[in-house]
Amino acid sequence: MLKTLWTVTAAGLLALCMTGCGGGSDPVTDACNKANSCNLLSQMGYSSVSACVSDGKASVNAAGSQKSTVENEISACLKQSDCNVFAACIQALGGP
Repeated sequence: MLKTLWTVTAAGLLALCMTGCGGGSDPVTDACNKANSCNLLSQMGYSSVSACVSDGKASVNAAGSQKSTVENEISACLKQSDCNVFAACIQALGGP
């Protein structure tokens, strides 16, 4: 279900995880790392952070002119320290 988010992101709607709430320069990598630290990767259909990052970066790049918007949406979700709130934020961006 959450794996669909990356596809939706290509349309301009996405957000995913960060390295332990550390705010790096790449929101996709940060989002995938946060999803991993929140034990959400398997729920998203990923077996590793690298698979999440690969799909996420491809989708964000496919967003074209919407890339900045998508990255800002991801960054907004990354500000959520609670894993449940973070997961809900991600779902809200690309939910079913």
